[in-house]
Order: sequence, then structure tokens, then C-alpha cells
Amino acid sequence: MKNIVNYRYKLLTSQHQIFIKSAFNTLIINKLSTKNSCRQKARGFS
Repeated sequence: MKNIVNYRYKLLTSQHQIFIKSAFNTLIINKLSTKNSCRQKARGFS
């Protein structure tokens, strides 16, 4: 019984870490893309 609980907990934590990593990555990508678009607007590209 304990092993099943441990396995489930590990599964949950690993999925959670993957979710956090992907969310963090998308956040970084969004920041970079907004920076680029701001620079392009400043240069005169719309």
C-alpha cells in the first residue's frame, strides 16, 4: 500500500515539475517576443 502511494506521489510531483518548467518556458518566450515587438515598433516597423 505504501509503495502505491509513493509511486503516485512521485508521478504527481514529476508532472508538476514538468508543468512548472513548461509554464516558465512559455513565460520567457512571451517576454522575449514582447521585447522584440517593442523594439520593432521603436524602429518604425509596425
